[in-house]
Amino acid sequence: MKRLVIYMIIVLAISISLAWWADHPGAVTISWLGHDIYTSFAVLFFLVALLLAFGLVIQSLWNWAKREMPVVGENKHLRRQERGLEILNKAVVALAAGDGVNARKLALKASKMLPPQPMMHVVAAQAAKLSGDKEAAEKEFRDLLKNPEAAFLGVRGLLVAAVAEGKGREARRLAEKAKEINPKSAWAIKTLFDLQVKATDWEEAEATLEDGKRSRVFTREEKNKLLATLNYCRAKEAELGNEWDRATTLVQKALRTRKDFLPAVLMSVRLDLDAGKKRRALRTLEGAWALTPHPDIAGAYKFIEADETADTRYRRLQKLARANPKHIESYLMLADLALGAGKNAEAQKHLDEALAKSSRARVFQLQADLEDARGGSQSKIKDWTDKAENGMPEPLWQCSNCGAETEHWALHCPTCRMFNTLDWRSTEPHGIKLREAEQQDFLTMLPNPLKGNSVYSRKSPDQKK
Repeated sequence: MKRLVIYMIIVLAISISLAWWADHPGAVTISWLGHDIYTSFAVLFFLVALLLAFGLVIQSLWNWAKREMPVVGENKHLRRQERGLEILNKAVVALAAGDGVNARKLALKASKMLPPQPMMHVVAAQAAKLSGDKEAAEKEFRDLLKNPEAAFLGVRGLLVAAVAEGKGREARRLAEKAKEINPKSAWAIKTLFDLQVKATDWEEAEATLEDGKRSRVFTREEKNKLLATLNYCRAKEAELGNEWDRATTLVQKALRTRKDFLPAVLMSVRLDLDAGKKRRALRTLEGAWALTPHPDIAGAYKFIEADETADTRYRRLQKLARANPKHIESYLMLADLALGAGKNAEAQKHLDEALAKSSRARVFQLQADLEDARGGSQSKIKDWTDKAENGMPEPLWQCSNCGAETEHWALHCPTCRMFNTLDWRSTEPHGIKLREAEQQDFLTMLPNPLKGNSVYSRKSPDQKK
């Protein structure tokens, strides 16, 4: 209602103004080039208003032309760039489809329509790599180095190419440059660390590991795990070089970081026994068993006292079992020892505990051996043997990166070659069977750590006698 009243007032005011103007038209005389023009003020006002309206229409048409016509003003360049981006997108699609030749053609065409930018070099480089032109790809990546904002991309491309071609020194130099450009880059730090490890430069790798921890690239747990492995590698080199004291110091340093690291545990025990430090060797094995029981730990514990009866050994290894009494490996170890000592009742007690916890093949096989030892029927023995054949597999070393499994620990995963990714896990296998040749590594070929004739032992068999 208020709006209607306002509108009526406005219309009334306009009507009164127009009526007043009609009653008082006024007179206007214009003299121009010898001519006199006579008109009223109202007519002159409307002519001026019409001229202004016409000018606004012309201006609007000009603005529309600049905005919509592809050959006028700045819009010409915008249209050209839009076309270039469309072609660049097609080049990316061609790359994804694996069509390197077509991708290179499209990238070259797009480069003529677009201003210089890192994306052009990246697409062109990837297209060149896909089509097999390594030199062209390298040139594109080197062009990226000229742009401070895109230098990291250039270094990364050159580094990937250097690694693929086996140029270790060049790859490491580029990795250091990448880390220098972006000190907090997880990719740069991890790549540099891996290259330093492959070059067996343990001290530099440890420094990079510390930088990665400060930059939060590595968690505390990851850093400790890797640091223990680096110290173990350094200890192994010292041992191979007959630097016994240094090897002992380094392996103990590894164990302080990771007490259950099996390769370090076995090396420490071997070195301690050669140095006559049997008590420390026993404490090391018991500490590792408390955290992660492993059959090799039990084997080492047995070998410490080689000349003892089966009954004595069974009673002695009960101390090791007490470090982790509820673990399946403790039950299996004691069952096996009790069976060897002729203590069938105690062996059955341990096996009952194991059967309640696991369906592993070894549990069923020990039960079959026990039935045979106490003169059980052949049908019962066969039943347990059949269960053993179909039981769960024994624990293996499993790669946390690719899931591959192997019976022996190695510095690098035998399948994906990632550093320090093998962990002892009681899981079903993933179906990846490794050849014996794939399990070799000069730093991780651990001999029986307590074997008297070990080539790593500082005492010969004659000296031990």
